[in-house]
Amino acid sequence: MGRNMILRAPSGILPVRNRIARPGRPRIEFAPPRPMWRGLTPNRLGVSVEFETAICDRHGRIERVLQRGKNTITNTGMDSLASQSICDLINYLVLSSTNDARKRVMSGPTLTVTYTSPTNISVSSDVSFFVSADAGRTLKLPNVPELKITTYTSGTQVTCQTPSGDWLPGFVAPGSPTNYGVATIYYTNLNTLATYFTQFNTYDAGGQTELTDNANSRFIHERIFLSATVSGSDWTVNQLGWSDGNGSHNCFGIANLASPDVIPVGKKYRVKLDVYLVYTPLDQAGVSINWGATIGAYTCDIRSIYLGTATQSGYNYGAWLEPWRITNYVANTGQNLFSLYRTAAYTMTAVYWQGQTGGTAPDVNSWTSTGQVATLGAYTTGAYKRTKNIRWPDTVAITNATALGMGLNGWTTQLVMKPQSGTITKPSGYWCDWTVPIYWTRDLPT
Repeated sequence: MGRNMILRAPSGILPVRNRIARPGRPRIEFAPPRPMWRGLTPNRLGVSVEFETAICDRHGRIERVLQRGKNTITNTGMDSLASQSICDLINYLVLSSTNDARKRVMSGPTLTVTYTSPTNISVSSDVSFFVSADAGRTLKLPNVPELKITTYTSGTQVTCQTPSGDWLPGFVAPGSPTNYGVATIYYTNLNTLATYFTQFNTYDAGGQTELTDNANSRFIHERIFLSATVSGSDWTVNQLGWSDGNGSHNCFGIANLASPDVIPVGKKYRVKLDVYLVYTPLDQAGVSINWGATIGAYTCDIRSIYLGTATQSGYNYGAWLEPWRITNYVANTGQNLFSLYRTAAYTMTAVYWQGQTGGTAPDVNSWTSTGQVATLGAYTTGAYKRTKNIRWPDTVAITNATALGMGLNGWTTQLVMKPQSGTITKPSGYWCDWTVPIYWTRDLPT
């Protein structure tokens, strides 16, 4: 699959001290938030998108496979992940009769990069390489998360930043200017095809399939598009896009074909799209958490124990790492995720993948809901970062909890925090919470 788009839940659950939920000045002030897990392996979601094109006869039987490849996720696609399921973003196939440049590969120059801060990254070239249109595009360097070009100064100088304004968890910025002999600029700010001529969402038999491949830590979302019989004149396809069917034809992902696909009159066009959602679940041991003098400080193990599919229908519980996800689906109806706690004895279980063969699903009994729903922070366009908050509210007293969790009580508990010793007690009138930043990045095919 190559490198994947990585969706990250860091490195940091940010602790907030408890306070009295009564009018007037709080008895215990907020402590300055600080990352607690910086440098440790975060949650990850890798998204890899591959396609295959073919000519079919008028009955839809494959006559010849034409080509295979990968697509590049656009800025519109990245922003859409903040509020939409991946399943909704790939339901239409969009076609163009021409293509255009979507990237520029550096050949010859040496780039010198100075990482002053996540929002101030200076890039100099020893020969003219940059153009004014590069502002807003994406710069990819070896072993460096993608950078957004913010300012064009000259053919030899631009300024970049990380999309989120943070160093991504797991990346350590070099402390001195660093030279690179390989680089690519991707035109990810181009969200539409070169020349749109049609889009459709008709499928081959079995063309909307969701599979669980827990042996490879992934869900597979497959779409097999099948056009109507071509009439009037042959189709010439040079560029593919996938979208939610929006009227502006903005695409989640776009691919230039290596050579034109020509679909004769009387034939059908078949395009298979496979989206691999590859998760590395959260599993942290010995995390120090301090919720202040009243609730106390704890050393906890924190783990994702359940991952559900992204489909927004049926009984599909979703994964906490989807940026927009604060709901489960039960009988085709969205249900909020709540903060939970339990007082019965608890043993951490291995992660369970919805739909997997074998294994034991986590215990969904003996948990109590606080009635407090998980909430989403505001999203800034282009940041590819969104926060989620789980709160155990001041209206609920918790006595001798063996674990805290997040999920839908009676259906699924997805995320668990368990003290390594003792129990957690929180009196009424005080609250405690987790604020979790979620980052996502994309595969940029070579």
